[in-house]
This record gives sequence, structure tokens and C-alpha cells, in this order.
Amino acid sequence: MYRVLLLILLIPLISAQENQEQIEEVKVSVSFIPDEKRDTSEISSVITAEAISIAGDSEASDALKRVTGLSLVKGKYVFVRGLGERYSSALLNGVLLPSPEPLKRVVPFDIFPTSVLESVLVQKTYSPQYPGEFGGGVIDMRTKVLPDEEFFEYGFSTGYDSLATGKDAPTMEGYNDDWTGFDTGSRNLPSSLSPIYANGDFISLATASYAELVTAGQNFGGQWAPQIESLSPNFGFDFSYGNSFDNDYGRFGVVISAGYDNSNSYIPDIKRTNYARGSGEELVGRDTYDVKKTNNQLDSNLLTTFGWDIDGLNYIQFTSLLVRKTDDRLTESNGKNIEADFYGFNTKIEWVERQINSNTISGKHDLSSGLAIDWRLSHADGKRWSPFEREYFYECDAAFIQDCGGVLEFSRRSDSNSTQFSWLDDDADEAAIDFVYPFETTERTIDFKFGLKRLEKSRITDVKRYRFLPDFVNGSLFASREFRLQPINTIMAPENFRLDRSGLILLEETLNTDNYEGNLEIDAFYFSFETMVNDNLSMSAGARQENSEMEVITESFFGGQDFSTANDDLDKLLPAITLTYEFENNMQLRFGYSETLSRPQFREMSPVLFSNFETDRLERGFLGLKSSEITNYDLRYEWYFGFDEFLTLSYFKKEFINPIEQVLEAAATTSYVSYRNASTAELDGAEFEYQKQFGELIKGYDFFGKINFTYTESNAVTNPEFVVLSSYDDRPLVGQPEDILNIQLGYYAADDTRFSIVYNDVGERIRELGSDVIPNVLEDLPPLLDIVYKKSFQAWNGDLDVTVKLRNLLEEPYEALQGNQVFESYSTASSASISFKYSY
Repeated sequence: MYRVLLLILLIPLISAQENQEQIEEVKVSVSFIPDEKRDTSEISSVITAEAISIAGDSEASDALKRVTGLSLVKGKYVFVRGLGERYSSALLNGVLLPSPEPLKRVVPFDIFPTSVLESVLVQKTYSPQYPGEFGGGVIDMRTKVLPDEEFFEYGFSTGYDSLATGKDAPTMEGYNDDWTGFDTGSRNLPSSLSPIYANGDFISLATASYAELVTAGQNFGGQWAPQIESLSPNFGFDFSYGNSFDNDYGRFGVVISAGYDNSNSYIPDIKRTNYARGSGEELVGRDTYDVKKTNNQLDSNLLTTFGWDIDGLNYIQFTSLLVRKTDDRLTESNGKNIEADFYGFNTKIEWVERQINSNTISGKHDLSSGLAIDWRLSHADGKRWSPFEREYFYECDAAFIQDCGGVLEFSRRSDSNSTQFSWLDDDADEAAIDFVYPFETTERTIDFKFGLKRLEKSRITDVKRYRFLPDFVNGSLFASREFRLQPINTIMAPENFRLDRSGLILLEETLNTDNYEGNLEIDAFYFSFETMVNDNLSMSAGARQENSEMEVITESFFGGQDFSTANDDLDKLLPAITLTYEFENNMQLRFGYSETLSRPQFREMSPVLFSNFETDRLERGFLGLKSSEITNYDLRYEWYFGFDEFLTLSYFKKEFINPIEQVLEAAATTSYVSYRNASTAELDGAEFEYQKQFGELIKGYDFFGKINFTYTESNAVTNPEFVVLSSYDDRPLVGQPEDILNIQLGYYAADDTRFSIVYNDVGERIRELGSDVIPNVLEDLPPLLDIVYKKSFQAWNGDLDVTVKLRNLLEEPYEALQGNQVFESYSTASSASISFKYSY
């Protein structure tokens, strides 16, 4: 880190010296480039602020799903060219972002409002200035810079969800300040535990008296019972301000943008079954449940940018981004556990806060010698806080559910209830500097690039698990069936924690491997150059050297056992070359070759057992996981036949060594997801993209159309060392669909009206890899049809934009299959929203 910092500190001295020199000659060249991706040296796509406005996108995830070869999973995670999210890198102004998700590498893109974005670059061929972790592509979100003039923007939106709005659904009462998305202390770890933890790291009779355990149980607190509530419409508001001014020290500017969204979702008809292998090829259901999910999602964001244009050649910028997402979710499951032979009604309560805070100071300096210097210092942190995550169930042991008569009793099983607290803190510090120097010869100009980067990333997690069970000595209260038939609030009442040992007792069940710490250090430098080989052929080539040390320590915080440590160290040279041949003024052919890698995530290298918030499945890492090595080949034909009109045809191939795969492991009473390195894999694909301006087909209306299609084939070879992997070697990579289709049609009207209709369809793919006895889980995502209408008015000495969005009009259901059996299915909601934005 200190080497990069020293170079950055020397820049003002170099710049001052250069500016003292007399500039004798100024050369100005102007070129017209109809599309930014044509002018870049790599295969890329760029989403501009104008394109985002036309489509009516409110989140970065909405905009990205229309890019060729990109598919969106769960409305937030981006898969590039059908590869999993692990093969995509997320950057903000060139800085790698931490993730607030404990099981994901990239950030969820639905937390970035498009109001703060100037553009989004999606680059599909690797170039050495980017991090070496590159498989499908890199996504660089660029925030707004200095405004040309002062502006104000105020926005408000409201929306309707076909499955949620106005429906009666189970929710938690919550607390007064929950609407903010911040828990203000109501869900903190109970203070009644503090005296016990002062004696040790684990609550038991070895660290506390029975009276102290009773007192801790009586004062534990938290909410248990849901209520039925009519769900309100979605709503949100946002504000933006920008201004700039000049003085003797240069030009200064500021952009401030803030937003808040409150939305409800409800899925009342989820059907979920876990399977085991029966006789022959038959699958037998281990448990089958009907599930209802209610979620109140609270989003907020704040972007602040300060810029200082010193003299037109030197520029310094500070960018601060705070993005928060909170989910208040309730899940009710009703069904039969066939192996344990009982019917159960399970209730799960979750409050999950996630946050990204990124602060970057950067500079750009154009020296009179032609040398350009870009530098950046950044600190970013991602946090996740999930307090009072509770789960409990009532049961009936009749042979058939109809024999229960609707009467269920609180379970006496040891896993009848749980209360969990979990914390995650992800930090990343980065220092980087890039140099660009144009070297002119009599025949050509060569742009040399050189850069250094130091990244330090760490993650700390902590989990605490508790249960409230009948006292192991007496527990006579629970022997009464009449007591067990009571509501959960009555059963868990403070008076049922008794000194006579006839009632409930608080037990801590934190696992000995529940806490882990991860550290990653990367030192990197690169060198590259760009030049015209002749009048038609240009070349960009270089290499990046990355030295990295990655360590994950799973702590045994009690019991005196040793730590469990996983390591993955790399010393890797990553070459890259891209050739562009322009055989006509508006036609060119690109070829790219590169070698890159993909590191495992901290969580995937720790054996800590974790419940996935999105899938409700248990997950566990693997100590032996290693990085994947990737060789990339790309070929693309580009034809730019008019302004904002083009046709591209692409072929790409990727060869993997040790690709990381998600697997499904069967345990004695359940199954869980884990991770393993397959031996090898190959991916071949083709892309087609066409964009056309049809002109004024109707007077006053200029029509346009866009279509892109991606087709891929992949084959993964199982590593025979891990018998838990699927025995089907001839299979695609996990998460890689066969095809992706995006279509957009629309018009611009002379009366400031814009209209677009967008269709998105992603083909079948493997959701989870089975074992040698359980087939893979395949999912076919439902196609999406969206309509966006926008109208602008002159009002109150400013502009008023009214936008109407209709999402998922097809309402096709979701279905995942395991073998020929339904693994999971549910309805999908359509939505309608209207937003108003006033600016002046």
C-alpha cells in the first residue's frame, strides 16, 4: 500500500512543475463516434443516462437486464453471458465494491438507483487495468460528475403489486421506527445476557446459575406472533441537487442525491419439496410444504460528490455513496416431514439490514508532456445485521393432515424453536494509480499504460443461536397438551421461565464453528499499450501480475479446539490482447484473448452452517476450495450503419480449470448446499445484437427497436475426488442458461412522450447441482414483459416528468424441477407504478 500512496503524494509536485513550463503548441482533434462501444478497444456495451431515462429504469438491475448476454437472477444479481455471478465484477467509478450479502461476491444491483448514475459500462473482454477476477465481464457504474448548472429534482412514486397490494397477509407488528429501515435498538442482543457473557463466551450452567438463566429467559424479549394486515401500496421519494461555481482556485461542484422506497411483496402459493432417492430411479419426497412469504422492503440511498476542476488539466473528486436495504420478512410453511412422520406449521421471522458505504477520493491530471495520471484512494464497507431471526413450529402426528382437525400443538422436539443473531462486516481498502503516456513515432502513436494497485479486504462474522426448551430436569409444564395448544406468545411468556424447573429454560446452541474471519491481500501491477498497427488494424495488449494471499479462519471460540484454516495463495501473470480490424469506415472485427481467474469467497471456504435468506436452505463452505483459472477467446463483428444503429455478431469461448460449483449434499435428516471445484469446464457461445432507428413511421413519432440474443453451450467435468458431485459429467455449468433473449420496441414523440415495451426471456439452467444419487435442480425463469410510458410537461417554471411502468404483464409462474418432480413453484406478481419528477 505504501508504494502506491507515495506515488500518489508525488503527483501534485509533478503537476506543479509541469504547469510552470511554457506550452508552445496545442493540438486539438475532434472525432465523431456514434457509439461509445465502437470507440473502445475492448468488446463492451455502454448504458447511457439517456437510455436509462427512455426505458424508465429506476434501478441499475433494470437497466442491466437489457444488455446483450446479461441475465438477472432474483431481480438483483447479474449473470454475464450466462455465467454465475461469481464471474462478474462490480465497480463504482473503477473501485471494487464490497458485498453486503454473506453468500455473494458481487453486490445486488437493485440497491443502486439510476438517478445517481451517469452511465454503466459492461466490458466482456479482459483488459489489464481491471482486477484479474474476470470471467464473464466487469460492470463499472459511473456516478454523476460536476453539473453544468444548478439544478433541483424532486420525485415521488407509488405502485401496485398484483399479489400484495390490498391483500390480507401475515406480517410482524414490528416497532415504531421500522419504516426507516434502521433498527434503533429494539432488536439488540438482550441486555439480560450481559452478566452471563461477562463470565465466558457461552451461556450454560457452567457460566451462570440457574436463577441467572431464568432471569435471562424472562427478559429475553422480542416478538413471536404474526398478525394479519392489509398490505399498503408501494411508495418512494427522491431528491437531487447539483451546482457549480468558479473562483480564483478553479471550478467547484457538488451533487447530492437521496432516495427512499418502501415496497411490499407477498407470494401466497409457494410449493416446495425436498427429495431423496428411493428404489431405482424413483425420487421420494423428504418433506413437502406449502409456503407463504411476506416481505416489506425498505431502501434508502445517499450519494454525495464534490469536484474540484483546478485548471482544466487537474481534477480532484470525492465521492461518497451510502446504500441501505432492509427486509422485514415473514415465512409460514405448512406441510409434512415424511421422514420424521409429522405435520408441521412453521413460522420464520427475519429482519435483515444490509448496507454499503463507499468513500473514494480520486484525481485526474493531464500534464503538458502528454502524461496522464489517474489515482484513487478508497475505503468501502459492507455490513449485514440480522437480529432476532426466529423460527418455531407447531405439529400434529396424525397419519393424514385432515385427521388433525386443524388442531396443532407446539412441538416438544429439540428443534422446535430457535432465535438467532448474526453480524457481518466486510471492509475493503484500495489504493491505485494509473499512468497513460502517448509515445509518437514517425509512423504511429502508441499509448502506453502502467498501473499499480493494492487491495486489502477483510470480513468478520459472528453468530449467536438460542433455544427455549422444557427444562431438562422437570419440565412438567410442557407435559400438558393443553399448554402446548396455546398461542406462541402465551407459551413463551416470562412467567413460564420458572425457578422450580417446571417450565422453560434458555439454552445457547451457537456452533463451535459459527464465527469466521477472512482476509485477502492483493498486490498488482500491469503494463499495456494501444496502437494502430496500420490504417485498418489496431491492437491493445498487455499483462497484469497479481500476487494474492487469501485466508479464512473459522474460530473455535469455546471448547479449547484449534482453529480451522483455509488458504488460497496465487502468484499469477494474466496476459491479454485485443485486435480490431476496420475493413470499412463503419465495420470492424475484433478478436480478444486473455487469461483470468476467479477466487472463492470467504464464506465458501468456511465450514460454518448458514441459512440462506433467499432460498431458506442451509449452506456450508468447504475448506479445500481453490481459485479457478480461465482462458478467454472472443470474436465480434460490428457494423455501425447509422446514428445509434448497429449490428453485432459475436462468438466466445471459455476454458476453466477448477471451476467452482454449487452442489447439493444429503445429510441424515436434511440436505444442504455446499461448494466444490469441478475438474474442468468449457463454455462456447454466440451473441447477436441489432439496434435500428425506424424514423417517423407515424407523424410526430420516431420509432426504434433493439434485439439481442445469446446462445451458449457448456460442459463441466466432475472432479472424481469429490464423490458428492453429480455423476453426470455431460452437463452445463451451474447457473448457465442455454439462451437469453431481450427485445425492446418504442418511440420518441414530438410532444415529449416516450414509450417502450421490453421483453426478456432466459432459458433453462441448473439451479443446484445434485449428488450422485439426487438429480440436478433445473429452473426455467418466467419470461418478462414490461411497458414504460413517460410524458414531460412544462410546469411551475420547470419540467414535470410523469412515468408509468407496467412490469411482468405475463405473470408466468416460476417452476424448478428435480428429475421429473416439482422442486419449487410459485406465482409471480405483475405491478403498476406511476412516478412524478419535478426539476428546475
